Amino acid sequence: MSCQIPDEVRFDRKLYRICGGEGDGLFNPANFNLHPVRLSSACDRGYEVIYSVRRGKFALQELEINLVDQAPPINGVKPERKKRNSAHRVYHKLNLLIEFTGKLQIGRNIIPEMRTNYGSPSAYAYEQVMELKIERGIVVEVADISKKMEEVRNGIIERRTLGRF
Repeated sequence: MSCQIPDEVRFDRKLYRICGGEGDGLFNPANFNLHPVRLSSACDRGYEVIYSVRRGKFALQELEINLVDQAPPINGVKPERKKRNSAHRVYHKLNLLIEFTGKLQIGRNIIPEMRTNYGSPSAYAYEQVMELKIERGIVVEVADISKKMEEVRNGIIERRTLGRF
């Protein structure tokens, strides 16, 4: 599988990539009667999203989706076609509260040596990593776990160097 385009989160005025986590309730197109088709080998599921954290709320801001069917409004927002006569649509400024409950690791500044051509990079592949604890769409805790991920990364590099990986 090719490296997949990750979902992103605008947090503290910076753009992060979702690089780990667990929980329930992230955006699901089926909940809006949307049935995306594959965009490319880098986007097998047919859509990508950008969430935001503003005033402690976790919301869907942008959705790019490849649809054969009609694209209905979401949260009062009509999509734009990415290209004329294209199935690729973009929803901007959705401001749709996402009632996710769980934890998400978000990272920025990927370390070049940690890039991968398959799957998606893990949290330890980023210089800056934050963990968001979210309950029903409200961010209740934020932790900087960059140091912890650096320790994980250094352990992996050490094992590779010793030939144990």
